[in-house]
Amino acid sequence: MPGIDEKTGQPMIGDDTDFEGPKDNSPRGSTVPRKAAKIEQTLNEMDESIPDVEAALRESTPEEQAREYRDNLKEVGVTREEALSIQESVMVDGYYEESFLVGKTTVVLRSRLYLDTQRVYQALEARDLALAATIQDFVSRYNLAASIVSIGSRKYPHVGDPLNAPESEFDEAFEKRLHMISRLPEFMASRLMESVFKFDRKMRAIFAEGAPQDF
Repeated sequence: MPGIDEKTGQPMIGDDTDFEGPKDNSPRGSTVPRKAAKIEQTLNEMDESIPDVEAALRESTPEEQAREYRDNLKEVGVTREEALSIQESVMVDGYYEESFLVGKTTVVLRSRLYLDTQRVYQALEARDLALAATIQDFVSRYNLAASIVSIGSRKYPHVGDPLNAPESEFDEAFEKRLHMISRLPEFMASRLMESVFKFDRKMRAIFAEGAPQDF
């Protein structure tokens, strides 16, 4: 016990008779691993509405895999022929583009690259974003900037040859697109982010792990 003052009967301030310091001299834990874990958790939560078919496919027979794959294509509104065509486009050109209407305006989206995924993670790690909603908005904004090709007659710059262009060209084009979408009306940006999410779900279904190569 700490020493007791004989006059007051109270513990003596500064007495360290029985004080035990830390067991070791290891530094306090870094906040970086906690931040990375938070980012990963939030990104996983953003994908919760996407069916996790991969685990089921790993233990299925080839016939069950083919049926599961066709069912998932049907769910996202893609035929066998369309899926094959999209796969070929991505494998040969490095990307796939799709157009759709927002009101009477044609919007074109492009499938993203692994480089785009790396950029999101690096940008998140460089920022101190604590709230899950803030992280979700940040990721959605970056994904939209990476995917948007055009809105009506307004073009959003992309590199001409994604398979061979230097990384600096990708970064420059991305920053221009990010700047351009930041000037969109808020409700329009939100609508486009939802479209990107649906587009991503379609691409995941087409390239799902375990899908039969010849259907």
